[in-house]
Amino acid sequence: MTGGDGSIDVLHVDDDPGLTEVAARFLEREDPRLAVATESEPAAALERLAGGGFDCIVSDYDMPRMDGLEFFEAVRERHPDVPFILFTGKGSEAVAGEAVSAGVTDYLQKETSTEQYRLLSNRITNAVDQSRTEARLDEERRRFRVLFEQFTQPTVEVEYENEEPIVRRVNPAFEEVFGYAAEAIVGESLDEYIVPDGQETEAERINEQVREGDRLAAEQVTRRTADGTREFLLQNAVYPDGSGGFAIYTDITDRRERERRVERQNARLSALFENFPEPTAAYAHEGGEPTIVDANEAFLDTFADGESSLAGEPVDDLVIPPDREAEAERIDERVRAGDTVDEHLRRRAADGLRDFRFRNVPLPDDDRIDGYGIYADITERLRRDRELRRRNDLFREAQELADVGGWEYRVDADELVWSEQVRRIHDVSESFEPTLETALEFYHPDDRRKIEAAFQRVLAGASACELEARIETADGDERWVRTHARPTVEDGEVVRIHGAVQDVTERKEQLETVRQLQYRTQRLIRASDPTGAAETATDIASEALELPFAGVHLADDEWTTLEPAAVTADGRDRLGEAPTYERTDPDRTVDRLNWGVLESGEPLVVQDAREHDLVDETETPTRSGMVFPLGDHGVVFAASPEPNALTRFDRCLADILATVLTAALDRIERERRLESQKRLLEERTDRLDELVSVISHDLRSPLSVVAGRLEMARDTGDDRHLERALSAAERSQDIVGDLLTLAHEEDRITDPASVALDDVVRDCWRDVATGTATLALEADATVRADRGRLRQLLENLIRNSVEHGSTSPPSQAREDAVEHGSTSPPSQAQEDAAPADPPTAGSVAADGAPAADDGVTVTVGALDDGEGFYVADDGPGIPPEERDAVFESGYSTGDDGTGLGLSIVEQVAREHGWTVDLEESADGGARFEFAGVEFVDDAGLEWTG
Repeated sequence: MTGGDGSIDVLHVDDDPGLTEVAARFLEREDPRLAVATESEPAAALERLAGGGFDCIVSDYDMPRMDGLEFFEAVRERHPDVPFILFTGKGSEAVAGEAVSAGVTDYLQKETSTEQYRLLSNRITNAVDQSRTEARLDEERRRFRVLFEQFTQPTVEVEYENEEPIVRRVNPAFEEVFGYAAEAIVGESLDEYIVPDGQETEAERINEQVREGDRLAAEQVTRRTADGTREFLLQNAVYPDGSGGFAIYTDITDRRERERRVERQNARLSALFENFPEPTAAYAHEGGEPTIVDANEAFLDTFADGESSLAGEPVDDLVIPPDREAEAERIDERVRAGDTVDEHLRRRAADGLRDFRFRNVPLPDDDRIDGYGIYADITERLRRDRELRRRNDLFREAQELADVGGWEYRVDADELVWSEQVRRIHDVSESFEPTLETALEFYHPDDRRKIEAAFQRVLAGASACELEARIETADGDERWVRTHARPTVEDGEVVRIHGAVQDVTERKEQLETVRQLQYRTQRLIRASDPTGAAETATDIASEALELPFAGVHLADDEWTTLEPAAVTADGRDRLGEAPTYERTDPDRTVDRLNWGVLESGEPLVVQDAREHDLVDETETPTRSGMVFPLGDHGVVFAASPEPNALTRFDRCLADILATVLTAALDRIERERRLESQKRLLEERTDRLDELVSVISHDLRSPLSVVAGRLEMARDTGDDRHLERALSAAERSQDIVGDLLTLAHEEDRITDPASVALDDVVRDCWRDVATGTATLALEADATVRADRGRLRQLLENLIRNSVEHGSTSPPSQAREDAVEHGSTSPPSQAQEDAAPADPPTAGSVAADGAPAADDGVTVTVGALDDGEGFYVADDGPGIPPEERDAVFESGYSTGDDGTGLGLSIVEQVAREHGWTVDLEESADGGARFEFAGVEFVDDAGLEWTG
């Protein structure tokens, strides 16, 4: 039907086109609201009616192929509520009786005068007005039923029969609180059920008040429920004729709560006029102008900001805004005339302009006041109405966004109604008229039976249902839907079923994607190295996210660059060689972007690179992408050449993948650390075994020498034996010192400093007994090292070169015997052969030849390739076949050496992360080369050889 403009669209059907044209002109002239369309064939009229939009149908009776009553029956099947007027020239009581029996809205016989069109116009407008009124009444009844059913307080409607209140209906709250089912109490006396013994007089008084039309504001009563008596506040709404009304019960059984409620209510009653909570003023006209006689507290708070009294103040001066004076004068005229006014007005309150519903209560017989003016503040209600309309609009939009639509099946009419969204889900047009059978046919054959069974259960009134199934749309697409159905039961029978249909295809696909992601991440969890984990994660990202570009960049140990660990094939084809992102590169925005994600730990999502400040579109072919951090390990990215290609689900999947990859990299790193610690523990165990061997063997020899020499000194009195004993004791001290050094807890140097290599070498040369040896210093470089440990390394190398490169004394048979484990005193001949003075420090070369008489030269310099430094001498050197053993504990080419010095050298190098190799020097001596050394230039920049 037409809307609020008041126009009336009429379809006039008559097989005489000339008559319909004349009738249309006269009808539209009689009433401008009428807009008349014409058809000469009932069949064509039915087709036209299918499009809707007509408020009334006027039809001839005598027409070929289908008479007026047959046409009426066809119209009623499709449009039962549209008024139908039979306007015919075939006038007879039989036709009129048949028309009335068939249910036509009105019957009018054609005449020859134009007066008939005025009469027809009146019949049309009356029929349409009545139809619209009935529609509004139906809607009001429906709203009242909803309000009555949803009212939270127990409510009962009664009508009086022989002065007895007979129950006509009760709401669910009444059934719940009183415990009486509607089927049991409807039609029975309310007092017989709920009035306790001894309360009959009170109940009769209340009934008498109701029959007289009086309203109960709030009266405390005791009433009987199925569980016993309870206390209630009784309020009522009375029919104007006193024939019945509604009783509303508020349960106040809890005494303390009842007292608080009564106190609050009494406070309100005492502060308001006649139970009115709205701002109310008593007024009287003085000189024709409404003046305040008294005002309630709400009025004072609203309009006078809490002043104690406004008596004598003109109403209009207080509340009328400047632009509403003409409107106020019109209202004043009506009030002075004694009219009852009920209008929405804007008035000036203490806090600004507000909206009110103004009602006046005239008191023509009162000597003191002329009436009451009631201002109900509806500002918030209007705001809520606007908000409700906005929310309804949002709800409709949400339905579209969530792919949810509603439906209703009316059992008695076997009629199924679909909302627009349900039609959209099924890919059908607005003209499609669904039936129960056609709706079920949309479901997949494998799911149809369970849908039919569920619907039958709902139809039987058992319960509501909710399930998921597949449908095949009118366009042939397969979709997953979740359907809900809930019955409405009246008088024990299901009268209609309403529900909703939601398209969950995307959610189903997303769940399947998540399951696949969960399965694929098992490979990622089992990865044994970072590169393998990165390649697996990249494959997963490409498959799950369906984005062409994806990859993983891992940070180096120094956290200066992000190196590409894996990139998809599409990424390599489009991007070429994957770039390395420099942490300190000031020119490349993508470098800063990726490092920013890693350092902040926050992901970055870009829907359009051309609108992002940090991305230069010339340096990347991607338009949309996301980068997620991987803890301290690096970043994972996924991107597309299209803008706005990323969904919220894509971001969730990428977040899950980044979390799993981070956990896998953490595990790999932990396993590597454990493996390194295991190797270190094994090395320490081996070293301790070596130390035990040295202690058990090498330390025993000098101690035997000390014991033997002291015994010979005691027996012979020769002090030279004491000097030999002292020398052996000093050797024991050297062995113990080296053992303590080797036993030092080995760890990689974690806090190295910049150390000038030449300064450390000079310090070591001064602290080592070098005799006639010469130092050649060719190293002018600064290295990153632990200064103390570096000194240990250099001192042992210098000491080794000096001791093994200087002249060695003749062999002492007696000393050799003692120093090699024999505890028998030497023979006299052996003793006599010994020189008078102790030998100088030195050793015999590995091939047995004595060292040169002149001092050895020790050279320290940088390697030619700049990867490290060396320490070399021009001594006898070490044969190639013995070079692999020189770093083992206990190895020595001399009798006085501890055999631990070069083990210390190798340990210190390992702690720094250096490698050490033994080569032959240019002069035939020993050359120790150290690689992997970190150098520092004059500007403070570091590099590793």
